[in-house]
Amino acid sequence: GAWDGVHLSNTHALLDPPGSRWRGVLVEADPARFAALRTRRAGHATVDAFASCEDPLRSVAGLLDGVGGVPERLDLVSIDVDGCDYWLLFDFFASRYRASVVVVEFNPTMPHDLLYVPPRRDAARHGCSLAALCALAEARGYALVETTLFNAFFVDDGTRSALVAAGLVCPEATLDDLHEVTMGTALYQLYDGTLKLHGCKRLLWHRLPIDEAAIQVLDERRRFPFAPENAQPKQTRRPKARTPRRRRRRSTDALTYGLAAALVGSFLWHRGRAGPRA
Repeated sequence: GAWDGVHLSNTHALLDPPGSRWRGVLVEADPARFAALRTRRAGHATVDAFASCEDPLRSVAGLLDGVGGVPERLDLVSIDVDGCDYWLLFDFFASRYRASVVVVEFNPTMPHDLLYVPPRRDAARHGCSLAALCALAEARGYALVETTLFNAFFVDDGTRSALVAAGLVCPEATLDDLHEVTMGTALYQLYDGTLKLHGCKRLLWHRLPIDEAAIQVLDERRRFPFAPENAQPKQTRRPKARTPRRRRRRSTDALTYGLAAALVGSFLWHRGRAGPRA
């Protein structure tokens, strides 16, 4: 959403300067944020609503229709709802509205070779892959020209031609040229079945570490299944704990003294029974 119109805003630099000629429609569902947004952007249309990929009245086009007076040709559309962004863009492309520039959020942990499209549900807080957005946009005549850590910038053919002519966009730029996955988590396997993590080892939005030990499929007795039997490490018995030398000497001394006392006692007892000799 638009938040308060400033925090993490993609439109603040356009709408905020005094005398700005930009006019916008800003949508925010959180009550406290919307109150701040309405105060800060009093000269613009502000909508207290939850954008939806399930309710047509709360799609991007449905919200614009509800405002009234919004031209069908827009300069910029920015979508950032932390969930069903892909489907909001999908429905926007299918509507009567068009935009020269579209900014939409993607999940920065997903690799470029992954086409991940989340379920079409408002409650699905997954995000989508950048590659999935690129495929969707290209099918509608839009091209990726820039990215930030979380946002992708798409432009229509006419805008892209103008940017290329101005030297602001490289026409040969690929997805890998325009974005580097710096927050991805990779998983790889060792021969014995151990699973290892590479890259980001934290749950980014929960701020918790990923426990590598907790994701193991096999227990600690892992082995390479195709190794020769005689090459497998044998299970060896643990050696018995030895009594420390000093303690063993004391035990031996005590045993010796005990045996000596028993022998002396036995001798005296037998001598007493035998009585004095004649």
